[in-house]
Amino acid sequence: MKVAYLTHSYPVYSQTFSVDEVRRVRTKGVRLYVFSIKKPDPALVTDLLQPDFERTSFLRPVPILRFLRANVRMPITQPASYFRTAFRCIRANSVSVLQALKGVLHFLEAVELGERLVHKNFDCLHIQFADTAATYAAVVHHLYKLPYSVAVHAHDIFEHRYTDRLVAFRIGDAEWIRVISEFNRKFLHEKTGIDANHIEVVRCGIDVSKLRRSTAREKDARKLIVSVGRLVPYKGHDILIRACRQLKDQGVDLACKIVGDGPEHTALSRLILELNLQDTIELVGVLPHSEICRILDIATVFALACRRADDGAMDGI
Repeated sequence: MKVAYLTHSYPVYSQTFSVDEVRRVRTKGVRLYVFSIKKPDPALVTDLLQPDFERTSFLRPVPILRFLRANVRMPITQPASYFRTAFRCIRANSVSVLQALKGVLHFLEAVELGERLVHKNFDCLHIQFADTAATYAAVVHHLYKLPYSVAVHAHDIFEHRYTDRLVAFRIGDAEWIRVISEFNRKFLHEKTGIDANHIEVVRCGIDVSKLRRSTAREKDARKLIVSVGRLVPYKGHDILIRACRQLKDQGVDLACKIVGDGPEHTALSRLILELNLQDTIELVGVLPHSEICRILDIATVFALACRRADDGAMDGI
């Protein structure tokens, strides 16, 4: 089987589960080729991810000649299908004028991708996250009849900008839909009307052999709290920081390490200083899995203070 694996940005440290998935599937003999809509920020590609970066095909910058050829050929050979799918795609994205214009661009780019995948004899398309990549997949499916599957996570259905109509267009015709929890299956069914029996729960697993507890943590009398996650509002790191201040005020001797990076770094650093916790809380930054496992090994508590953000984003586990 020849599978195209499409995602928005690949590979990045915050989605190492995608990298692990790709690597494991390839060991099963599946001919899997990764396509990424855009190249990730170089700062997000660690040395461990560099080999995966080099094996990825990037859709942008758009190959102009192939782009034009595909979008001239398709309306000539299949005008009804081309314009009907274009209308559905733009309508699904009509939250705002800007979003509708993006819908036009995504449609045109997807036409070129579909022609490429069919020409190279791909059997199916798998999408990681029901975001822009899923728009491409829906267009490719409608125009070229290539079956596709979708792995749905959290922000890709919870954020307010992902309307019921948009999500339904993106994943409504997928052969298989995977979610990470029963909560997500129920939420997705209620949001789109997709039959819950068509949505399968595949939970996020871990390799427990890498998380063997030792007695090293007992050597330090301080309680060590560890949190791992992108520094974004819905991860609730500010809640954890304020909780540490309360514990300190109650006489608890503790240290806290927050592993990850993101747009909230400056705001969280400022909050740590305001609460006089600079000797207690450390924003560690990005770490490889092996180092995260080492820190978890000596931790007293793992904490993740997730919340629902103002834009609707939240975790789905």
